[in-house]
Amino acid sequence: MGETTRKSAAGITWQVLLPSRKASLGAAKPKATLVIDPGGPAEERVAVPVAVGRALERRLGDSASVGSRAELIYRMQEIERACMRDRAERMVSQREYSSKELVDRLRMDGYPEGMAQELVDRYVASGAVDDERFARVFASSKASAGWGLRRIERELSRRGVDVEALPGWPEEVLGEDEETRAYEIASRRSLQKRSSLASTVRFLASKGFPEGLAYGVARRVVAEAQKELESD
Repeated sequence: MGETTRKSAAGITWQVLLPSRKASLGAAKPKATLVIDPGGPAEERVAVPVAVGRALERRLGDSASVGSRAELIYRMQEIERACMRDRAERMVSQREYSSKELVDRLRMDGYPEGMAQELVDRYVASGAVDDERFARVFASSKASAGWGLRRIERELSRRGVDVEALPGWPEEVLGEDEETRAYEIASRRSLQKRSSLASTVRFLASKGFPEGLAYGVARRVVAEAQKELESD
């Protein structure tokens, strides 16, 4: 833990302990700890997101009139909701999120899952978060990057989106057919890589294209690459 800040009011003492380590990529963020000493034998520790711990220090300050443990916890939860709302608003202003993805991100930041779900449900009701809109943006972006249908569907499912419920899936969302996308992405590879059947099949399979389609497209691409090599 890092430096501590201690506050006293109405017979109770509390302090915020900030973590000294940073979060690892993809892992839950380290939390701050609110330590409450009511003046009795039992000290209480409450884990909170770092942003909440810092906000507690700023907003309550040395002049805070906290009359009891219950009041301190109530005010901490108010600050927690405000910090979580600020965090969520920054996130949805930057890009589209699915409802599950947003809840998971807030949970990884250290906010209670129930509190995060309640906030995201309100965003869904207001239209600020829309799973169908997210799916269309995500799928279109990944298709342009060369992803195949299977990989796109797998990643959407992981983000809580049921593609079977999407109107016009996949034709109206992805546009051109799967074989055309596979051919275009394979044709953009270097001549040496395109000339290997096995390499091209593996490449297309890694992008999420079905094995049979990948093999058929690879044969076409390799044949064209061989003609190009012979003409040099």
